[in-house]
Amino acid sequence: MLVSSFTRALRETASTDNQQRLCAVKVDGNVVGMLQYLIVTVEVKGEEKKIAWLYYIALAEDYRNLGYGHDTYRWLVKAAHENGCAAIFFEVEKPDIAPDRDIANRRLNWYRRNGAKKLDGVRYMQSVGWQLPIEMDICVHGIKHIDASSAYEIAKGLVGESLEQVGHIALR
Repeated sequence: MLVSSFTRALRETASTDNQQRLCAVKVDGNVVGMLQYLIVTVEVKGEEKKIAWLYYIALAEDYRNLGYGHDTYRWLVKAAHENGCAAIFFEVEKPDIAPDRDIANRRLNWYRRNGAKKLDGVRYMQSVGWQLPIEMDICVHGIKHIDASSAYEIAKGLVGESLEQVGHIALR
């Protein structure tokens, strides 16, 4: 694995108004994946929290299970830290209702192995406008210490009424 060329290949572009980033993952000069995230500030209980919202991380099939996904995710964690983010938030398919439960479980476990935790005790309905709402899980990767209650409040500030508490809030 060419980590140094990999790191140089992660070039980000950001618009000045919304801090959205789209990064190319390159190996030996070839684009083999992408990462898209947004840096936003959310007000929680009168305090502003800067967070990263991960939209997407993907690698071409031939480059999976070789460490490039791990390196890409570690790069995101570092970039979020350098931008003063308290945490990274993202959605994942709920394994128990996903069309392919094995893939959904594998994806969730991959994020957990890389330091993220699932926000339990909530129900989140992803709505993108052009499709029916889909129940998803929300995951959190703390950059700074973040407890479950704060993670819930930040997530609520991000996604609004599509997130509701349905049980004991925990990060697992």
